[in-house]
Amino acid sequence: GKVDGVGDGIVAARRLLAEAVEEGHDPVLLCLGPLTNVAAIVEDAEWRQNIAPRVALVGMQGAVYSGYGGLGSDPCAEYNVKRDVTAARAAFGATWRSISIAPLDICIPAKLTGARYAKLVAARSEVPLVDELLSQYEFWQPRANQYASSLDVACESSVLFDVVATAMAVRPSELDTWVQCEDLRFTVTDEGVTMPVAGARSVVRGATGAAEAAEAAEGAGAYSASFAVSWRDLDAFLDEVVVRLLAGDAGESTSGC
Repeated sequence: GKVDGVGDGIVAARRLLAEAVEEGHDPVLLCLGPLTNVAAIVEDAEWRQNIAPRVALVGMQGAVYSGYGGLGSDPCAEYNVKRDVTAARAAFGATWRSISIAPLDICIPAKLTGARYAKLVAARSEVPLVDELLSQYEFWQPRANQYASSLDVACESSVLFDVVATAMAVRPSELDTWVQCEDLRFTVTDEGVTMPVAGARSVVRGATGAAEAAEAAEGAGAYSASFAVSWRDLDAFLDEVVVRLLAGDAGESTSGC
């Protein structure tokens, strides 16, 4: 694709991340959809060897212990992985500085309802960001797929899939307060299921860095990542989302693929 007229978006993404590394930064690549573009980025062998180990990958993908039905439901193929299994495997197989994933386990419970959502509705006329958000809900819901058919945008938000993953990328200092993470080895089945490998924790936690963890995972036919699998304090997270929205704060500028 095109990025601000620069040309090919994949080339532009490689260049921007390489420039950030060359300037001494440790960039984060935030991925909120299928990993097709990320797989294309890491196709370049030199970039994959020299730049990827300095980049942290954060994404909304997969399911570990539960699926779209929430806590207690069986894990399943999550859309962003299922949509392009080959790309997911290529992206997860690259040697990033780290990989952090917000799976269905943690995303499905994250919705704004009740008093929290009522605060947004009440502030609509005073906070342009909130008004734009609710207007987008009203436009989107009648046109959405069956997932949103029962959603009542007058009193609840959709599941905050992308918000959860974005918070993991831009507010890492608060991550341990909000969520419980597990370092896991996992495979990606042909159907797009992210399946933990037996003994996953011991291998990854015994590694001294991303490169060693990736090597250990590859040897077992699996990938390595830190998955946010459960909430420590969902209420605190949702309260923070409401505070940010009411302040008209769209958050730090973050680029996703």
